[in-house]
Amino acid sequence: MKAIIFALLFVFILGIANCYDIARVTPIYEGCKSQFPSIEKFPTIPEMMATTFETSNPQIKCFIHCIIETAGEVDATGNLVVAGLKSMGWGDETKISAAANECIGIKGIDKCDTSYQQYGCFMMKMM
Repeated sequence: MKAIIFALLFVFILGIANCYDIARVTPIYEGCKSQFPSIEKFPTIPEMMATTFETSNPQIKCFIHCIIETAGEVDATGNLVVAGLKSMGWGDETKISAAANECIGIKGIDKCDTSYQQYGCFMMKMM
């Protein structure tokens, strides 16, 4: 039974990843890597898209902020940008708006933590 649930979850995550504009994010990801030379091991895009991804490393949070701010999914303060999320192919626009509105009030200790927490919340709501 666990294997079936895992397989279904994996297929679902692949479906989300196929909708999400990874081709647009890949050059942004590479550009942001150059801004964080102290990070020894960068999480991959699929790792960051997984609902199980967690980090307490402030540099990784700022790396993620760099990616999603450059992609237009969050603003400079770390708050979700609904129009940017819609443009990245997350799927149903009504669901995107509802999920974003539930997460926008989350505040972290800085812009990187705020975007990390809001984006994580958003991803969970979209699953």
